[in-house]
Amino acid sequence: MLKRYPLALYITWILILGIVPLPLIFVLNHQLVSSFSDLLIYDFGLLAYVWWLVIIYLSTRPKWLDRLIGLPAMYFVHGFLGVLALVVAFLHRQLAFTYHEAIRLTGDLAFYLALFGILYASFFMSGWFVDRFPLAKIAKQKLQVFFKHQLSVWIHRLHFFVVGLIWLHVHLIPRIANLTAFILLFDIYTALAIGCYAYQKFVGRYAEKTIGTIVANESLSPTVQALTVALADKQAYQAGDFYFMRLNGKGLSKENHPFSVASSPDELPNQVRFMIQSVGDYTAKINQIPIGTKVYLEGPFGRFDRLVKQDPSAPLILYGLGSGIAPLYSMAKTYAPLGRQIHVIWSAKNEKEMYLHQDFQNLAEQYDNVIYTGKAHRFTQEELNDIMSLKEINTGQFFIVGSAQIVLKVEAQLNAMGIDKKRLHDERLTM
Repeated sequence: MLKRYPLALYITWILILGIVPLPLIFVLNHQLVSSFSDLLIYDFGLLAYVWWLVIIYLSTRPKWLDRLIGLPAMYFVHGFLGVLALVVAFLHRQLAFTYHEAIRLTGDLAFYLALFGILYASFFMSGWFVDRFPLAKIAKQKLQVFFKHQLSVWIHRLHFFVVGLIWLHVHLIPRIANLTAFILLFDIYTALAIGCYAYQKFVGRYAEKTIGTIVANESLSPTVQALTVALADKQAYQAGDFYFMRLNGKGLSKENHPFSVASSPDELPNQVRFMIQSVGDYTAKINQIPIGTKVYLEGPFGRFDRLVKQDPSAPLILYGLGSGIAPLYSMAKTYAPLGRQIHVIWSAKNEKEMYLHQDFQNLAEQYDNVIYTGKAHRFTQEELNDIMSLKEINTGQFFIVGSAQIVLKVEAQLNAMGIDKKRLHDERLTM
């Protein structure tokens, strides 16, 4: 199991869970004269607070951490850390006692808001439930008529109110507020987390984001559009990467949304191409976006290219599910000229959605090292056994992209064929 994830991910967990909170806990336990049980209660509260501050930092999507563990893993850390923080906050709340109404009120309000935030995000902003339970997915689709993505983002920002309430809660406790060294360090922790977020939101978003212009908006199928964005400078993105895009136009959402690159880094100088499915409230009007619309790109993000290069002799099996083919198309066009053994497997909803079928056939005819197998509707396990060679099954590196529920089903099929989980790399299109 450990081999499936990079060592950097485990180091990240160790740093977050133990090393980062340690200075605050040490200073508090050194300065405050109290019983072991009382100090432990305070430590539970400190752990929750520091972990919530780390969540704020992770929400800035630091690129250095993305290249080490990948953005999906970062999102998992973000979400699971919220659950862990809520657990230790619950222990703190149940065990602590105060006669001061303001202290109790700020603590209780912060806890209940955090609980609401975790429950809401688990259902509407992650795949924890909807990826695995069809009824949950149906319920989410119906409720999204009211709880649109942009509203969900604003609800998620209640996290800052939670942090503010806890900061006030700590400063209202007389025996804690009088510990000068602790309070100073406590405020430094808070200022660093909020400062990183504020910089990324109000300074970094303009300094680091790339500005582009839409030069082409083509229909590939009844549900998929190809957007080509011209950039001022050539981007150093890698095959299979993705950007967070914000479209600057009237009536368009001002929130960033992730889209995978569907072009090879050397294919379009000073341009980048995206293939976007018109589903959900964010992309419903993607086909109506006019040429000349300004685009802001944050990124690039992604680890697929790094994973490919870790095992340069292994065959690449690029398994696309519907519109999940976009980053795999980028990878196929990048690695095919380099002689890498590639097998593209693509299943789409129906014949009308096989918009890259001819492109992949042409690629397979042009390069002897490329095999393409495409089909409308899903492949059965027997079909997968038939189309893949023994070498691919035994040594291939699999890259699977598509809707989360189908990705999980495909991975179960591949596991049943004897393919190790450590050779399965996925990107799940959730939200």
